[in-house]
Amino acid sequence: MTMSTPIIVSIRHQIASIIRSEIMTGRLKPGSKINEYSLAKQFGVSRGPVRYALLKLDKEGIVECKDNAGTKVVESLPKEMKETLHSLRLNIESKALKYAINEKNEWQVADLANLVKQIETKLASEDTESTLDSIITFHRQLVAIGGNDLLGVWHSIAMRTFVNFDLSTITAESVARYQILITHLNNRELRKATATLKSIII
Repeated sequence: MTMSTPIIVSIRHQIASIIRSEIMTGRLKPGSKINEYSLAKQFGVSRGPVRYALLKLDKEGIVECKDNAGTKVVESLPKEMKETLHSLRLNIESKALKYAINEKNEWQVADLANLVKQIETKLASEDTESTLDSIITFHRQLVAIGGNDLLGVWHSIAMRTFVNFDLSTITAESVARYQILITHLNNRELRKATATLKSIII
């Protein structure tokens, strides 16, 4: 029993990660129905891990699970709402940025720097989908520096902004801003770091 638990959790999270990637990259379009039974068959698992994964994504706000109506990808947001969420997200990440600079922890900044290297490597290999995964991880890890409460609020807002993400916007120029952000973090330049973060998000 003890040995099997980590494996089950791993499968659940792997399934959630795969479905999330399908949604973020637009392979699963906004409004698309998601069939729990078909996914279980596709992944070669029972419906339990799939149901767990879908409920996790429901909490993230990128799918909707409703009794007697099944599960579907959330609809695209109107432009005004998307702009509002980007502003809220910038506000949250700016608070985390301020915390990261004022309470600077070398290993946390080093972890962010390593993620930037991953982003650069994946972009160089022209794997934009995997690059997006690392970009999301970078922002999640940045906010985590500000604490779990901040991360919880961020998660419900930020994930919606990544739904059906335009992969063509991931370019060498846009990725270079992350390295600039790390430089400002290391130099404790809050104003410059915040301006760079804004150029990344908005």
